Amino acid sequence: MKNITTLLVLILFTAGMAVAQNNDASIDQVGDLHDADIEQLGSSNDAFILQTANEGREGDDVSTATVTQEGDDNYVNLRQRAFFGDNEAKIVQIGVGNRVQGTDEYSAFYQNHGLNILDVYMEGNDNVLYSLRGEAQKNVNTFLLDIMGNENTVGMLQEFGLADIDVEGSYNIIKLDQKSGQFANWSTATVDIFGDDNTVDVFQRNEGNQAVVDIDGSNNSAYITQN
Repeated sequence: MKNITTLLVLILFTAGMAVAQNNDASIDQVGDLHDADIEQLGSSNDAFILQTANEGREGDDVSTATVTQEGDDNYVNLRQRAFFGDNEAKIVQIGVGNRVQGTDEYSAFYQNHGLNILDVYMEGNDNVLYSLRGEAQKNVNTFLLDIMGNENTVGMLQEFGLADIDVEGSYNIIKLDQKSGQFANWSTATVDIFGDDNTVDVFQRNEGNQAVVDIDGSNNSAYITQN
């Protein structure tokens, strides 16, 4: 059975439209074939999506999640767990000081098991996407990230994954940690940066990895470690 949950956070006034602030939106779905959609306009909004497949069930158990936030100081925490299928999440944040991460710097948002896809678009300055714990992306996952802005921070850990990161701006910090999975050793990382004073650090563990970093700009630093 397919479940669809949509949350739209808006306040309308007769004289015009004002956007909402300081709202919390939470979706918790257990089972299979879920859709979750959260849209928040304004500042200081929180969005949390938890999608968990039925344990032990063989089948699709596919979930999709979409979060769109336009404003400043917004927050997203996403947790998707499948056992046999795959999950897909798309996150769009436009503004300043937005975050995609766990409840704190050391906890994780994650996609666990399956052929998962995480597609994130961030536009603005001082934004953070951070999940360096082992749960971040596990078992054959794809991480797609596009950033337009300055002084953004990205930290992502993948277990047997593919990462494609595009950054346009300055003073951004990108850290990507890829390690072998249960069934394969290779990982692939592609990072393209257009701007100045950016830092890229790619760490790939075990065998058969591939990393490509292309930078167009000045005073940028790139580090690739493979072992």
